[in-house]
Amino acid sequence: MAEQPTTQFKKLTLREFKPDEFKVWEVAVKSTLRLNKLLGIVDGTDLDPTPRNPDGTPRAIPPQLRARVSKWEIDHERARDALISCLPATEILKLGDINASAIWQRLHDEYGRSSNLEYVRSSNALALLKKDDNTSMNDHINRFEQLVYDVNYNKPVNTPNLQDSVVNLKFLNTLMTDKASTDKWEMFINAKGAQLEQIPTRQLYAEVRVNVANKSAESAPDEAKALATELQQTIKALNTRFDDMQNKNKGQSSKRGRNQKRGQRGQRGEKGQYGKRGKRGNKKSRFPYYPDRYCEHHEMRGVVTRTVMVSKQKGMNFDGGNPAL
Repeated sequence: MAEQPTTQFKKLTLREFKPDEFKVWEVAVKSTLRLNKLLGIVDGTDLDPTPRNPDGTPRAIPPQLRARVSKWEIDHERARDALISCLPATEILKLGDINASAIWQRLHDEYGRSSNLEYVRSSNALALLKKDDNTSMNDHINRFEQLVYDVNYNKPVNTPNLQDSVVNLKFLNTLMTDKASTDKWEMFINAKGAQLEQIPTRQLYAEVRVNVANKSAESAPDEAKALATELQQTIKALNTRFDDMQNKNKGQSSKRGRNQKRGQRGQRGEKGQYGKRGKRGNKKSRFPYYPDRYCEHHEMRGVVTRTVMVSKQKGMNFDGGNPAL
């Protein structure tokens, strides 16, 4: 008799298990299992169809059940393999040889139990939650949804989940942060009336987003005008500062030019043209020369530049450009 080939099945990958993120892991894994039609096997609602004796031992499988039993066994192995593959080694060692439903129940019992302390904390956080100006509406809704989930998840066993009508009013209460916002949303509540007790919370979120978007659109022209005014003032201030810098640089440049000219005049004196302070240097005087005159003071005939300058400094009188005789 030939050996039957081993059945091949597509391997399923689940989100990595982290004990401190069990709530998120549970939601993600349920979604994946539901998509692959394996959630019933894992949560215990889809039981093994194999006929069994009163003591639990399997009986012969009737021909009409063989296909169903075979499919269930394959699906069970896929689900069990997926659960074990996403667990760390420390968790796998705790399991032993148990089926997929037992693995799921064990993880839920250890990490998914409701906590009275967490219920109190999340309930208080939900009651105190208020939207601030720095938080977008989408982020605020996400935070509100997380707190509602925490309250429902950690509630006592006999306590029902929060109804949409209660959640709707709690959400609108988080938007009332001051007198203006309180008046606005109270008017919204009065306009809706009994509809708030009937519409789903997700529909309320959509209407609030539209309301906020319209309000932002109305205030946009004023904000744009204010921004344009601020930009014009900034440009004007920069232009004024630039003009001041130009005037300052122009004054400094003019001053440097005058100093350079003075320095050049002083240097030219060394070359024989001009002396200190622009006076004539060592070049001889061009005063008239009178050969018939004689300077008794200097004992020289005629006039020379040095003689005239010295005579002037001493206050001596001149006759016709020459020292007095």
